[in-house]
Order: sequence, then C-alpha cells, then structure tokens
Amino acid sequence: MAFESWWFYRVSGGAQESAFANPDIELYNGSVGRLGWNDPTGSGLFSAALSFEVFDSGTGGNLFQNVRIQNTSGANLTIDIFHYSDFDLAGTSGADRAALGSSPDGIVINQTEGTQSAPIIGYGANAYRASRYAQLLADLTDNGVDNLGNTGLPLNNQDVTVGFQWSVTIAAGGYHDFMTQFGSNAPLLDRSVTVVPEPGMAILMGLGLLALAIPPRRAARAA
Repeated sequence: MAFESWWFYRVSGGAQESAFANPDIELYNGSVGRLGWNDPTGSGLFSAALSFEVFDSGTGGNLFQNVRIQNTSGANLTIDIFHYSDFDLAGTSGADRAALGSSPDGIVINQTEGTQSAPIIGYGANAYRASRYAQLLADLTDNGVDNLGNTGLPLNNQDVTVGFQWSVTIAAGGYHDFMTQFGSNAPLLDRSVTVVPEPGMAILMGLGLLALAIPPRRAARAA
C-alpha cells in the first residue's frame, strides 16, 4: 500500500528542509523497530530516533511511527518536522481520492480507491498538504524553505501524496515526539494500543548491548 514514506526536518533559520539520512543504528524485533541518528545536522543540535510498530489484522494492518527529537544543545531548539507519504491503493497510482477527516487527536486524511482505504493521522500536527505525486516531495527536497498550508483537499483521481508539519520549540535537554499512524484497509486504532514511541526498548537495548559485546573479527594473517 505504501510506495514512499519518510521524515524531514528544518531547524529554525535553516535555508531548506533536510531528509533524515541513513541511520547510525537500526534495531528490529518482531513487529517493532528503531532507527537512530546521533547528530543529524553534524552540529550537535539534536539527536533523533524513529520508532515504529506494525499491527496485522489479517485482512489489513496499521503502522505507527514516531520520531523523537532530543535537544542536545545548551539552548532552546526551534524545529519543524515533516512526514511525507505516498500510498498507491489498489495497486495503481492514478485513481486515488483523498479528503479531510476529523479527530480530536490530530489531522486525519482519508484516502480511498474503490473498496481500498488508507486513512492516516498526524497526531498534534500543525498543518497538512495534499498534492499530486512529485509536487510535495519536490518542495521538501529543493533548496528553499517550505511550509505546509492546509491545502490540496479534496483531491480526486490522482496519485495522491500527503504531508504533515509540526512546529515546536524544545527546551535545552528536553525532547518532543512526533507521531503518525496509517491503516492499510483497516480503520485507525487508538494510539494507546502501541508501544511507540518506546517500542519494547528493554528488548531493543538488549539487542544493542549484545551487538556491542560481540568482539570484532580479526583480520587473518598472511602466511
């Protein structure tokens, strides 16, 4: 159902949005996982962790994602976080429909094609944007500053892409969570069912410690 989905950030004063690059750590255990970045900007401003959990209902499923931004600087951090998704319902890319839903927990966008459905929610998001494929992604990856303006819905018979934006200030040493959920031919679940944003951390940390405990291989000596 999901063709593309990823996260972007822009620190206050930045000239453009940036995608989170390859993670420094990846941990997986069953239906939960975690990706981690020690210093995405390379300037000691923040660390980030993407936690996710998959629920399989048999005929459909749900995916929770959460990005936690930890302010590692000595001052307040003002940052914008973006979540971009492109869902291709019914195995096609050109006949999807999208309309704004309703939830007290955040912004909901309902996507459908025939009997297929993919609702998505940005919990606590400040803004959204829907557009045809490549338009929104091009803006998030160009050399300029972009803000989502609650535009684009309803959108009919298109290759729909959607984005959420959060704008927050995080105190020095503090953190903030940015969560989404989407359903693949399944209704949205209550957020209380997921272990995200801390997905079985005892297990995942155990896996990480185990990896650290494995001694590195020594290079074979030449005869």
